[in-house]
Amino acid sequence: MRGRRFHNLSWRGKLWVRLRENRDAIIALGALFAALVSAFVAAYSAVIQRRAADDQRLHNVLSVTPYITLKRTGRFEVLRGAGSASVFFFGNVSIVNEGLGPAIITRVRHFVDDVEYDGSVTDPEAYNEFMFALEKTGWSTLDRSPRITREVLRPTADRPYAKFFRGVEEPGPFSPGENAVQKYFENERFAIEYRSLYDECFEFDSHREPQNHRIECTPRAPRVN
Repeated sequence: MRGRRFHNLSWRGKLWVRLRENRDAIIALGALFAALVSAFVAAYSAVIQRRAADDQRLHNVLSVTPYITLKRTGRFEVLRGAGSASVFFFGNVSIVNEGLGPAIITRVRHFVDDVEYDGSVTDPEAYNEFMFALEKTGWSTLDRSPRITREVLRPTADRPYAKFFRGVEEPGPFSPGENAVQKYFENERFAIEYRSLYDECFEFDSHREPQNHRIECTPRAPRVN
């Protein structure tokens, strides 16, 4: 009898009967679908949040990225003695931070004809070898900073590094420009390693193009109290 009644129902009636008979399964499928939708929304939200966090971190890193350069300046002076006069060129080298954030200087190396000096005076042999190479180029040292480690150079800061002088045959303009000064440093190379606040590590190399490039960070040396 039930079969005959079911057979006589319209398609809407038959559909309604089937739904009633399988409502538990339909409810379970609906719950499963809702759970899948919730999981998808949660995963998508996590991806969006992660991208936003990465973008924010990138913005933070770029907004405090340092950029180290060297500034070379100089001047000519005529020093007069008893019946004679000598012309000297006095050169200055400064480390400058032209970036947006502080630079933590970790190492400064100075090369003269491939002889390296890192500011240490604890190795007399290496120091004397470097000074001999420097003097062969015609330079003498007036003042030089000691080894620079963990010094923080704020943006736009200018940190004097060394002062040199040498005798010259003919004086130039009293305050020569950068190109005129540069020729007196043509045998010298400066390499400066530094970090950002986010431990991004860089090196400035005066004999490389581009002069600033990323490097692998070296382990931090233990702090000595």
